[in-house]
Amino acid sequence: MIQLAYHPNSYLRHDIPVDDAIEHIAEVGWDGFEWSSTSLRDHFGGGDACCECLEELGIAISGIYHPSRFESEEEIADWTKRAAETIEFARAVGTDVLMLDGGSTDLPICAESIDRVAEAAGHVARMACEAGMICTWHQHWNTLFQYPDEFHALMDATDPNQLKCTLDTAHLTLGGFDVPATFTRYADRLEYVHLKDLAEDRRFADLGRGTVNLKEPAQILKQTGFSGWIVNDLDYTDNDPFEVSKHNLEFLYDILGEDNRGT
Repeated sequence: MIQLAYHPNSYLRHDIPVDDAIEHIAEVGWDGFEWSSTSLRDHFGGGDACCECLEELGIAISGIYHPSRFESEEEIADWTKRAAETIEFARAVGTDVLMLDGGSTDLPICAESIDRVAEAAGHVARMACEAGMICTWHQHWNTLFQYPDEFHALMDATDPNQLKCTLDTAHLTLGGFDVPATFTRYADRLEYVHLKDLAEDRRFADLGRGTVNLKEPAQILKQTGFSGWIVNDLDYTDNDPFEVSKHNLEFLYDILGEDNRGT
């Protein structure tokens, strides 16, 4: 069964307290929320406090975000160490998705850079798999892998059984990808997806109010039997964040079908 998650950032950018944001996400009916490893630790501290909050609200953490620029061996070593700590925290709070991304645009666009990231990501993916988790790579604009050639090369250089991929409809559109074709190409590698809209000014938009055809990738997910998390990680909105959260969930119900309501 597909589960639906949201991101608290659209609330936080309106100076709404974290606890109020997460409480509202749960009240609206989202199954979970996504956040970074740093943000989760800074807010909750230990896993016990986080679990207590999740249990009280009846909501899960869909996945934990763990980015890096991969600019030096020292940075990669620190990122790998923090990944091990994040995996331990994720297991403590019952979260089974670790989402990676990054790759500085200052790195040269070449096979050596791609191999460096692939090796580091592959190592962390093995760590996550050994811990019984899913590890996935988030295709992201403004990284080394923002365009198709480099992203496909990274996917080809990593083990699909260990490193899955998170396709993000807005970031794919920014990078000039053929969105439906990319979803079809990686259908067997999808465990965790971002459905996000994009306005004409290339800023993220409330679902259905932008330029991205979200119905096509949603249909592909349904046709291929996708059963993981779909996340709307809306980073900001100019509109009332409480109303936007409700609108975005209803939009996803509409394009995914009523079978996913109240999961």
